[in-house]
Amino acid sequence: MRYFVSAGWPYLYDVPGLHNCVPMLFADVTARFLRSRGDEVFYLCGGDEHGSRVEFVAKGLGKRPQELVDEKYRETVPLLKAMGISVDSFGRTSDPRHKEFVRSFLLELRERGKVSAKPVEVPYCPRCSKHLPDRFLQGRCPHCGDTTYGGQCGNKRACGKMIASMRDGRCALCGETVEFRAREHWVLPVSPYRLRIMPHVGSDRRNQAEVVRRVEETFRDIPEVTLTRDTSWGIPLVESERERTVYSWADSLLAKISGAPEELWKDAATRKLFFLGMDGVPFYGVLLPSLLLAAEKGHSVSHWTLLPNEVLIYEGGVCSKSTGTGIWLKEALSVLEGDFWRFHIYYTYARAEKHADFRWERFVEAVNTLLIHGLEESVTRAVAAPSAGEVDRERLGNIRASFAEVDTAGAFRRTLELVIDPGVSRATLLEAMPLLGCFIPRIAERALRRLEGSADRIFDGRPLSHQELRVRYQALVDERRDRQTLQEEVTNLRADSLCVCPINLKEQ
Repeated sequence: MRYFVSAGWPYLYDVPGLHNCVPMLFADVTARFLRSRGDEVFYLCGGDEHGSRVEFVAKGLGKRPQELVDEKYRETVPLLKAMGISVDSFGRTSDPRHKEFVRSFLLELRERGKVSAKPVEVPYCPRCSKHLPDRFLQGRCPHCGDTTYGGQCGNKRACGKMIASMRDGRCALCGETVEFRAREHWVLPVSPYRLRIMPHVGSDRRNQAEVVRRVEETFRDIPEVTLTRDTSWGIPLVESERERTVYSWADSLLAKISGAPEELWKDAATRKLFFLGMDGVPFYGVLLPSLLLAAEKGHSVSHWTLLPNEVLIYEGGVCSKSTGTGIWLKEALSVLEGDFWRFHIYYTYARAEKHADFRWERFVEAVNTLLIHGLEESVTRAVAAPSAGEVDRERLGNIRASFAEVDTAGAFRRTLELVIDPGVSRATLLEAMPLLGCFIPRIAERALRRLEGSADRIFDGRPLSHQELRVRYQALVDERRDRQTLQEEVTNLRADSLCVCPINLKEQ
């Protein structure tokens, strides 16, 4: 069977954190399992490099946008490799081939009348004397009343709906009340494609009803999507109008097409698995398939599965790079190998927690109890047993069934219970290690070598100390922050406080 597996694309302007990896890690598990059973898999991820946030963060740092994303790309890719994320391709939306693909794709839609250029009411700040891309419009969500920015509610936990017009809109940069002025933009009607899309939208059992509800609501509330924005850092559709570029969501969604072999998208039998945050459901469930159907180039929207993950928070609070609150990959991987962080993500979700709330004490207790003690002891007992024993086909079959249903939490829970079971046989462990390796590949490989008699231990035998780890980790984060210039500090604070981008220091 053929699979296209994709994870949500991280913005390449930020410090990469563990929370950025959650969709990629869930996609990675599925891709590894599908490959192990002989399926044809193409796992695509990449960096979302365009849009107003990148442009203004670069400006706040005194850099050109391309310079900023090049720098972040060089920093991020090695960290993802250290996390064991087994992508077949990691794309970039600033790649010239992708930019030409998007430009040609949308220009052809315009020529065929599927996209029109028409006046759209967009926010204008009289104090800044500029039209505002939606990331710089601040107000209140008309659905839940929360403070939000742009075209989607920022309350990802409780709402996350797309917004046609917010309440009490003002400029996020200066606080001035905005005016709405007509400005020509390219618009794609999406409501004509609803009946062709809805029968194919699916999810796992836990999220099926919520995913369908959010897609239906989007079709109801947002009958058309504006495909261009007033920002110069992006893909211009008309050379003479470089201040108007492709909406970064449309840009990054089309990268799923430009970055994959064409036959995957032309084959109606290809299973398409999209791993994303819940806030991405309206875009992956409505905008991307609508673009493909509008193009009429034979792209299939069948077997369209959206697999959202919840928000990762840090000790009860939201991750924030400026305050050092969160698990940042560079420092995290300096104190522990990537498999321990992978274990934390899967273990937390396997416990059916609504949000993965990271706590150092709970993290270390689980690692010490289940891995350093539980897995080590289980393998040691099996190696010392007089015979390999019988293979537990039933339990292994249940694990594979969970994988096949894309029930990652259930597959992890059953796999972990099996490999730390005091009575598990060596024969069963030998077959279970490749399944465990989908989650924690390096640890599973060491355990397999131990079972085969070519290694003494899986771990060094010392339990982790949460106090020691936390102190070492925080010292590295503080060291990074101490190296920041005043300009970088203000940029980070501004970006975090507004959820958008900083202004240049010279403008203050």
